[in-house]
Amino acid sequence: MTRQLSAFVRLLTLFLALSALPGSAQPATPPASGGRSIPSTERDALASFQRNQYDHVIRLFETLPSDQRPSGELLRVTLLSYLRLGQAEAALKTYARLVPPGHQDNP
Repeated sequence: MTRQLSAFVRLLTLFLALSALPGSAQPATPPASGGRSIPSTERDALASFQRNQYDHVIRLFETLPSDQRPSGELLRVTLLSYLRLGQAEAALKTYARLVPPGHQDNP
């Protein structure tokens, strides 16, 4: 199997696993107090994802400053947003950022 096809199969498997789990489409809500603060862009993206506004999630993600490293949760909802909008290539690039080469994903 080619490397790109293998990555696509893993991406598809991850998507199916996340979709099949109850509540998996809902990102974790931040703790009411005492937890780390979530940047407003990330908070907006998570809220938009919960409202099925996938295009807005992608717009927010793509406008992040280049020096700002997105969290794993933001990458995850962006990946799912790309997939739900049928943008497999962009999803694959996001997946590569979520699961760096040489690491194993954890569905």
